[in-house]
Amino acid sequence: MITGNNVKVTCLQKLNSTCEEWVPDIVFSFIDPGTRLTEYLEYQPAKHFIYELYDQEQSANLEHMASTVKRYMRDISSLETRVSTKVLFHCHAGVSRSTAFVYIYLYYHGRDAFSQLLQLTNKPWPNYKICEITEELYFCAGDLTSDLQHYRQQHKNRLRAYRRLNLARGLTSPVKR
Repeated sequence: MITGNNVKVTCLQKLNSTCEEWVPDIVFSFIDPGTRLTEYLEYQPAKHFIYELYDQEQSANLEHMASTVKRYMRDISSLETRVSTKVLFHCHAGVSRSTAFVYIYLYYHGRDAFSQLLQLTNKPWPNYKICEITEELYFCAGDLTSDLQHYRQQHKNRLRAYRRLNLARGLTSPVKR
């Protein structure tokens, strides 16, 4: 059973401290290509999955994003977890890539995924393209994106606010989202 007690989302800056405090069994890292994860993570989880992809919704390289989604789905489908297994998801800011993939994880495990996601993280902004590609490859139309579209309509200014916050925190991306 997946609960807020065994799934968590964080950002790259808080990765090591979150691991030290929470002690996850499995870590999913969604990082920009070329990021040196060893600069941020000393903790050694039992299983660590690393995916390199930029946080883009208007990506020119959809094939790379699709291949990342396929690899991720193979990885989560082969995972053996217990009720006590702790799973940590992170990306650069802990807002877009990680929340998209934890949303997919929750959906894959048959829970009320979007409401669970809202309980796990404060003000998520799941990457729509990742959800859309996953939906096209593995689920039915609207399974992931309908709740996401509704949420985005309710919070139209959130993405601009995140961009301002990330600039203030020094979190910039080499690609245009």
